[in-house]
Amino acid sequence: MADLRISELSPLASADLAAGDLLAVADLSASESKKISAADFLSKAVTLLSEDTIPSEKVLFGSESVPGGAIVNGGIGSAQIASGAVQASKLADNSSATLSAALPALGVFRGQIAVETGTNKSYVWNGSEWVPYKAAGSINRLIAGTSGPIQISVETVDDTATLTVNPQTVPVGGIFLAGPASGGGTVSGRAIVGTDLPTASATSKGAVVVNGNGLEVDELTATIGIANTVVASGSHSVVTYNEKGLVTGGRGIAGADLPAATTTTKGGVIVGTGLSVSGTGLVNHSNAVAAGTAAKVAYDEQGHITGPLTLEAADIPDIPASKITSGTIATSLLPNNGITGNNLADFSVTQFGGPSSTAKITVFPTAQYRGQFFYEESRGDLYLWSGSSWLPVTITSGELVFAGIYSAATNTISSLTPAGQTITGFTVGSALPVADAVNNQYYFVVEDSGTGTGNAPNVALAAPDQIISDGTSWELLDVSATVSGNTAANITFTSTGNISASNVQDALEEVDSEKLAKTGGTVTGELVIGTSGTLLIGDGSLKFEGSTADIYETEITAVDPTADRTIVFPDRSGTVVTSGDTGTVTNAMLAGSIAYGKLSLTGAILNSDIATSAAIAYSKLNLVGSIVNTDVATGAAIAYSKLNLANSILNADIATGAAIAYGKLNLAGSIVNADISATANIADSKLATISTAGKVSGGAITSGTIAGTTAINISGAITTTGVITDGAGSIRRIPQNAQTAAYTLQASDVGKHISITTGGVTVPASVFSVGDNITIFNNSTSNQTITQGSGVTLRSGGSTATGNRTLSNYGVATILCVAANVFVITGTGLS
Repeated sequence: MADLRISELSPLASADLAAGDLLAVADLSASESKKISAADFLSKAVTLLSEDTIPSEKVLFGSESVPGGAIVNGGIGSAQIASGAVQASKLADNSSATLSAALPALGVFRGQIAVETGTNKSYVWNGSEWVPYKAAGSINRLIAGTSGPIQISVETVDDTATLTVNPQTVPVGGIFLAGPASGGGTVSGRAIVGTDLPTASATSKGAVVVNGNGLEVDELTATIGIANTVVASGSHSVVTYNEKGLVTGGRGIAGADLPAATTTTKGGVIVGTGLSVSGTGLVNHSNAVAAGTAAKVAYDEQGHITGPLTLEAADIPDIPASKITSGTIATSLLPNNGITGNNLADFSVTQFGGPSSTAKITVFPTAQYRGQFFYEESRGDLYLWSGSSWLPVTITSGELVFAGIYSAATNTISSLTPAGQTITGFTVGSALPVADAVNNQYYFVVEDSGTGTGNAPNVALAAPDQIISDGTSWELLDVSATVSGNTAANITFTSTGNISASNVQDALEEVDSEKLAKTGGTVTGELVIGTSGTLLIGDGSLKFEGSTADIYETEITAVDPTADRTIVFPDRSGTVVTSGDTGTVTNAMLAGSIAYGKLSLTGAILNSDIATSAAIAYSKLNLVGSIVNTDVATGAAIAYSKLNLANSILNADIATGAAIAYGKLNLAGSIVNADISATANIADSKLATISTAGKVSGGAITSGTIAGTTAINISGAITTTGVITDGAGSIRRIPQNAQTAAYTLQASDVGKHISITTGGVTVPASVFSVGDNITIFNNSTSNQTITQGSGVTLRSGGSTATGNRTLSNYGVATILCVAANVFVITGTGLS
């Protein structure tokens, strides 16, 4: 609102004045007007008052509220104290009478009483001395009596009288002198009862009453026992006891019952890192690794081995070679070009030998590794071990060149070396070309036996003979005649196809183990015939043993064909039907067009023989009587004229879903309530408007919602025993939205109070409408900031001040939206 002069402001009732309310003050030192809270104004203004300026009659103290510091010492005289105003509770100890073991030297005032606690004598101060006094009716003399059951004698010394009681003698035991057990009466001798006994105390013996509290009396045996029963157990270490110290239960000792162990004191411990404890209390290492031996291990901060590691070269210190006394040094450990001739032993690279007898037949040694040489000393031949046989070494320094392998059985080249592939005329599968200058000094090794033909030497050839071109003809180097053990195993074989052998012997054995003989055999794998493949069987047959190896097999054979025949299996799974089958062919296997003459029917066609969709003419039906209702399908379209109706159509004749026009109905009167189904869907436009007052009773509305956007105007009172609520809840309550962190107000908070404990509250823009109000409660002991959001004007009530506000501990503030994004905030503890 606009700024007003002070005289134009609305008055503020004293009851509405709060500590945070602001006053306008002219600050003369600054030559400007400022604001100050009512609390700050009052607390400072009192200190600015001149001394003795407020008349005492203007000061109104509350009852018993004058502070002691406001009274000058000695300022209250006897005249200021009303008669009878000083109560006993206001008197200090020893103020009216003094108690001391000995009389004080002087009294404080005349009439002061003193009691000498050592002798229990009383005195009064007369202004100059302490005077003993006697109370009115005091006993000054005692006279002894000698009659009755008790005889008393008196002996007086000064002001002290000594009484001696002498009971009379009683006739029997268990009798003592006393009055009646109840009521008054003459003292006489009688039996002791409980009320005759003195009560026991903490320092004196006496009678007691056993009334529980841990004790009980057995009246039969007149014994006192402990009134407590627990199950006896010697295994409990911790017990529960009551306020009488009686054990009421027990349990096993728990870890929390034990004192903590220290480095010097025994006690309970908690198993920490590196240890574990079982359910039986067994402490063990929690570290677990597979037991074993390792040259190198990893360990954790507790020193536990966590697992083996691979020993690396850097882990091993240098050691002299003299320490290596066993084992084998792998070739990978030897440096390249590190082995010199001095390091090689005799016969390490090349073995030497020759004929073992006068037969001049060379005996080949056993090779130690592939690539080892053998020198035949008697002939000067050099051989190289290929891994399966000794091969003659080709001279590569301008002399003989190894061209490949030659088959004497077919007199063709079997394979070519890279050197042989460069020579024109050398072709795998072809005969040797004519010897000429191009192939001069090239030679082939014979792989099998046969007689040479064509350009090859026309003599018997055998492995490992060599055929050498001298530029004019092919010459034979007969090696097989001088080689001991000229077997297939010593003849190399180049693996091909599915054969993996590297010598002739192994290759033949491999072929034999995998062949399928002409006379028959067992195929254990799958026999696949391609789309253009053919499995040709002569006049034989195929037999299937089946899963049981017995004398029975399934044989597939064929009649001698007179032309090419093709049997095609259909593209589906199932059982092949043969001419000898019975009961195999099913209806589903038959095509739809089967001539009636192909059917063998022993009787009439039954209803079950006819398909549901069969179109059978009525004349084909054999009907004994009329068509009955069950003969007609539910959806049959039968004309009304075809129906034989003896009477009118009844309600039962009409299907539930029948669409009958209203004009077809014969209604004697209006539609009554009973004519309408309970579930009838009648549009409200068909109902007449109820405009007469009082036609709808309150009891008729039992549930549901009165819908619509039109306002319901009620001129009378709304009375209910329930709760009236709107979209925000009960209209008698201010619902709470509790928040424990920084919170931004939402539209759903209208009409609620926000209970905030920390983080403060932000008032956002473009959320609330004029008239919306929200209450903020600071539910904490610290201040909460109410933040003016971006685009929002948050104005303090009764002030032009805008911006963030502080709500003190447990303060309450109300925010009211007065215009678009403009809010007024008021409350208690707001600044």
